[in-house]
Amino acid sequence: MGAAAARQRARPGRSRGVTTATSTTLSNDHMTASDRCDRCGAQAYVRVVLNAGGELLFCAHHGREHRDALRRAGADIHDESQKLAATTSASAAPDER
Repeated sequence: MGAAAARQRARPGRSRGVTTATSTTLSNDHMTASDRCDRCGAQAYVRVVLNAGGELLFCAHHGREHRDALRRAGADIHDESQKLAATTSASAAPDER
């Protein structure tokens, strides 16, 4: 049985053949180069999980810019911007790292 079929279950009390699908969103703990900032499109290093649901991704610059307001709102912030300090590229200005 496939994963999608395994998530579909007949509900008790309903007629046979009526199913509901349940999906689970898995959040990867580590960010990758394909994660992009929702504000500017640069590589994201900050993941914000909102209390009301959903998540935002920010580059290091925009993550710092919005960090205080997001903390006041009670958002869960996962910051991996320390990865930038390990790089030797001089292409980004220090305040953008």
